[in-house]
Order: sequence, then structure tokens, then C-alpha cells
Amino acid sequence: MLEQHIEINESVISKQYPILRDFTLHYSYYKILIVNSKKLKGSDVFWTYTTTSHLAYAVPLWCMVFGAKSNDTHWKHAINSEELVNNFRDGLLCHLGMTSEEWFEYWNQIIDFRNKFLSHRELKKFNKNVPFFQKAQEAVFYYDKWLREVSPRNGIMIEFDTLKQLADQYLKDVEETTLPIIT
Repeated sequence: MLEQHIEINESVISKQYPILRDFTLHYSYYKILIVNSKKLKGSDVFWTYTTTSHLAYAVPLWCMVFGAKSNDTHWKHAINSEELVNNFRDGLLCHLGMTSEEWFEYWNQIIDFRNKFLSHRELKKFNKNVPFFQKAQEAVFYYDKWLREVSPRNGIMIEFDTLKQLADQYLKDVEETTLPIIT
């Protein structure tokens, strides 16, 4: 990790954290519901729409931080140093086991899904597969971990549970909630 003092924009981080927390919640709920979707008691239509609604809400949240750089809450706006931007990007790619080209392709799949299916229904049918969001979630966890490593040197303490800890708790909560209604 970088040794020198590098400025971090605490104001942006304070806006990003609730967004990423909410992404983590909705994606965690989606994951456990999709696994158990055929076992849940009650209307299949209800559970299908409930499950997909969690994903449909999680995707735009992820895009607020990892989507267009023009978003005020984009991750680059929290970092006031090109050196640190490069440090994060390189670490993220290494963490995900992806090249920058693979990341760009994956990122485009998510952006296309949001733009062409969730936010706007194009007249021609959206005929691509729904992207897998495990790497998106891992990107969120890495960003959270990375911020916690660089922020104390900048006088910022993130006092909340890690997003990975929250995801584990959310999975446990939804499992406990759905357990009584699983056939």
C-alpha cells in the first residue's frame, strides 16, 4: 500500500457508503432468494417478482459508484490523487483476477443490462443473459477494504462493519426469515 499521505474525499465516501450498503443488502437478498425460489411457499409469481426486484434495485446502486464517472458518487470522486486511483484500479483487477479489458467487458455487460433492460426497455428485445453479479459484489467488498486501509492515514475512520460482514449478516437474516416458509 502507498506510504505517503494522500487526500481522500470524506464527503463522497459518506455518500457512497449507504449506497454500497444498500447494494449489499439487496444483492444478498437476491442471492438467497434465487437459490431457494423453487422451495418457497406461496405464489411463484410473488417470489419471482420479489426476487428480481432485489436485483433490479441493486444494479443501479452499484452503477452509482462503479458506473459513469460523471456520477457524483463514482469511486474516482473519493480519491484526489491519480497515483491512488491507479493503486485502487490495479488492486481491484488483481483481486478480481481480471485484466482491464475483461473488467471493461464485464462493466459494459452490467451497464447495458441497467440501461437497456432495467432503466429503459428498448423496442427490440433485450436478448442478452443477465450478468452474474458476484464480481460486482467482490468489487464492492474490495473497495470497502481498500478505503479502510488508506483512510486512517488521511484522518478518516470508517466506523461501520465491513460490507462483507454486513452481507454475511443479511444472508443470515434472510435465511432465518425464509426458513419457516421453505417447503
